[in-house]
Amino acid sequence: PDRLQKALEYLFTAYVAVVATLKVKFARTVAIALGIADMLVFPATQVLGPVLSFVYGKDLKHWVEPTITTAVKITAVIVATYIQAIISAFYSGLRGGRMFGTAVANGAMPYLAPYLTRCGVKEPFDPEESYIDEAIGFPLAAAGFYWQFTSGMVLPFPYNLILLPCTIVEWAIRYDVYT
Repeated sequence: PDRLQKALEYLFTAYVAVVATLKVKFARTVAIALGIADMLVFPATQVLGPVLSFVYGKDLKHWVEPTITTAVKITAVIVATYIQAIISAFYSGLRGGRMFGTAVANGAMPYLAPYLTRCGVKEPFDPEESYIDEAIGFPLAAAGFYWQFTSGMVLPFPYNLILLPCTIVEWAIRYDVYT
């Protein structure tokens, strides 16, 4: 019971730390989006105001400016959140590719180096002096980012079922961050 309680305590502490970090990032993204939206409200009102005034009619004309302001702000937040997701996908692709390349360079290359001396690999193999980890990691990072971007940042069929518990935790974190 004590070990389980400690484990749950550590998991909750990590969860709170992740939520706090993401809340700060989300607040920064929303602040930037709302700043951009404030700059776009006036031009949008100039362009869309007459059209909406005509559509709303004389009785509802006073709702034109709040409608445009709200629409511009919501659109700016959605676009900023999507751009932040693209930035995060790029970073996670780079990070994952680098971790894999470093693992291969540190794990497999010492055993493969004696066979690769003709290719310019020096013996004894030192991963800090080689570009093998970058040569493996960067193409893998590009492939990972491409996969995330083209799949719309969602998991395809078999993986979404296998990783459903992780997806539920992600939904819980998103709920805590957004509320």
